[in-house]
Amino acid sequence: MTPPLAQAETVLQSCWDHWQSLARRQDVQPELRALSTLRKRLTARLFAIAVFGLVNRGKSAVLNALTGEARLEVGPLNGVTQQPQSLLWQPDPRIPWRVRLVDTPGLNEVEGEAREQLAWDVARSADLILFVIATDLTQLEYQALLELRTLHKPILLVLNKCDLYSEAELQAIRAQISRHLGWVSPQEILTVAACPKPLKVRTHWPDGRITLEWERPAPQIETLRGRIVEILQTEADSLLALNVLRRLDRVQAQILEKQWQHHARFVEQWLSLIHI
Repeated sequence: MTPPLAQAETVLQSCWDHWQSLARRQDVQPELRALSTLRKRLTARLFAIAVFGLVNRGKSAVLNALTGEARLEVGPLNGVTQQPQSLLWQPDPRIPWRVRLVDTPGLNEVEGEAREQLAWDVARSADLILFVIATDLTQLEYQALLELRTLHKPILLVLNKCDLYSEAELQAIRAQISRHLGWVSPQEILTVAACPKPLKVRTHWPDGRITLEWERPAPQIETLRGRIVEILQTEADSLLALNVLRRLDRVQAQILEKQWQHHARFVEQWLSLIHI
């Protein structure tokens, strides 16, 4: 049986060859560029993971913890992430995939409608979505998850800041979220602490001094990292192929719409000449 990626490459190449007859048309250049981008994604085996959610949930911190580097700016203020930002990540040297992690602006920023739209555009192009929360779902998060499900892409629900809760509290939160959603079990909600709160550490020195210093524990991210690696090992080729083909359908629909408009204008011009 032909692997999914090989099938997608064959279909995409056929469409590319077909639409090259329009290469000189200026009105379809955005669609032809989109086709070229899809071809490059397949050739590069580039798997895109987008992090999604409301502001102040620790989205950037989750990506920093995954990579093990502070590569994205984080802070206590809303709107730290103004534009989608991406970085490459190699989760395991045995995985033959290039993984692109994409950080998106929060969905509920004041006067941030344009940034919210950017986040949705990234979600549509992603192969896997991480939806980061920090407590029980708000109504806005619930609605956002329902809309994300219409994209028919895998969603990992990530409960960040788990160090702020006891195990009993975490179990209660996961159970409550599961009841709200209905399509996710408590066990499927991944708990992490991307940027744990600092703890006071008492140090006894040889000279008898005792000092208290604040130290931040290491991130608790292994559960999420392990689930992502599992997906990359078992499902990435099918997910990437399916996402590319869905986007291909959308691009072709846009080309056909422009073709229809082009022919309609030609017919109007021709009819106008007849009536002269």
